[in-house]
Amino acid sequence: MLLDQKEKTSTPGRGRPVSYEWTLLVSLKFDCQRTLRKGTFAITIFFLKDSRMTKRTFVISVAIAVCTCLAAAQQNSDTSGKTMHATGSFDIKMTPAGGGGDGKTFPRFTSDKQFHGDLQGTSFGEMLASGPPPSGSKGSGAYVALETVTGKLGGRSGSFILQHSSSMNLGVQQQNITVVPQSATGELASLEGRMTIRIEGGKHYYDFDYSFADKK
Repeated sequence: MLLDQKEKTSTPGRGRPVSYEWTLLVSLKFDCQRTLRKGTFAITIFFLKDSRMTKRTFVISVAIAVCTCLAAAQQNSDTSGKTMHATGSFDIKMTPAGGGGDGKTFPRFTSDKQFHGDLQGTSFGEMLASGPPPSGSKGSGAYVALETVTGKLGGRSGSFILQHSSSMNLGVQQQNITVVPQSATGELASLEGRMTIRIEGGKHYYDFDYSFADKK
């Protein structure tokens, strides 16, 4: 915050107005991902003034700066370490990418998704399957996959990678879809989370429990 004030007076013996200036520069420094989670922030004050700056003005200016800092700190630390829930739907296009026809390799697919709801964005992934997609009450199989998600989550923009390792045993699913550690970028840095997927009426839905980990 930069606060300037000019006062006009007369130079003795000349009768011409002269400007007196004082400047208060408050530099608020805090790292939302490190120091705030330790409950600390630094305030560096550089103070330049002439004899006309009052103590009261200085105190009021610093008080305003500290209040601003605390408000920003609270806003950025509200989600630190707290588990949140995102839900919505997604559209998916699966494209065969070869393999699985020679008895030596597994079927490969690529995926393109469009997420809606609390998570807004797109993703591209690659999947390796044990065989044809299982379905029905007696369907069984497994797949592993990686996908990069880019978009906005909880008001934060960035990207992250999801790792899939899921199976179905006679129609009973066991899902394991998690955020790859340290894969998140941008405002989503330090993201951790676990996602589950369900299909209802031919439409795909997701539930995502996530948090932002403290950085040591």
